[in-house]
Amino acid sequence: MRRTVFALLVLATGLRASEIRLESHGIEVKLDSGGGYGITSIRDAAAGRDFISSEAKLPLYRITLSRPDGSSFDITSASASSASASQTASGVTLLFEHAQEHLQITCAVRADSAAPRVLWKIATRNNGTFGVRSLFYPQWPAPLRLTGSLGQNRLLYPFLDGQEFIDPGEHMPVGRVHRTIYPGQAALQLMAYHDAVSGLLEMAAAG
Repeated sequence: MRRTVFALLVLATGLRASEIRLESHGIEVKLDSGGGYGITSIRDAAAGRDFISSEAKLPLYRITLSRPDGSSFDITSASASSASASQTASGVTLLFEHAQEHLQITCAVRADSAAPRVLWKIATRNNGTFGVRSLFYPQWPAPLRLTGSLGQNRLLYPFLDGQEFIDPGEHMPVGRVHRTIYPGQAALQLMAYHDAVSGLLEMAAAG
């Protein structure tokens, strides 16, 4: 039987969520408040596969802000001055305040009741003097390998007309960020990581 489950695990104080777990049709996603609600697990129950690295930790989002003089700096969900979580019918809404930058970030995470996927949305409310230059959300720290079999690990990357990297973990050290700007050299906001058994597709949908 396919199911969609939402669980919000609360600390003993009852004031703050320590872990958020969403499950949709056998896909389980976990977020941890200790790292700015970063993704700690995306697990395919049927394949027994986790698509999140146990070695690299990333906050849920990273935003590059530009100053009036043209210089830039980054903020993340982990650097927010405050963060709160509230339950919705099928997921959670996370509210982050960046007091010094006068910026408010709202992230909505929802398990899809019709398909094995989790839906992510982000909204910014900028009352400060800094411009938003780039946005990385949700940040997905992938493992270097899905399987130990050479030639089976594949990464579909949207550079120009699209590229497929075979065994990308053999050439990318832990913690390295590989980026392509959209719109620009990235043809689509899409990425897939898979082997012959299972895979994870991350994409931006219209609407």
